Amino acid sequence: MYLILEDETGVISKAEASEFCLRKLIQMLREHKEYIKGDLYLTDMNYYWEKVEL
Repeated sequence: MYLILEDETGVISKAEASEFCLRKLIQMLREHKEYIKGDLYLTDMNYYWEKVEL
């Protein structure tokens, strides 16, 4: 699975890990959501795309 961050300028950053690890990371990011600027997506890069709400 991947966690994708698309910021306001269109730059895309990608992290790859197991779904469990990425969901734990999302929980940690929620504590610091004021620093996250852009849209987060959890995806398998094929059929599954979930927009993450912090």
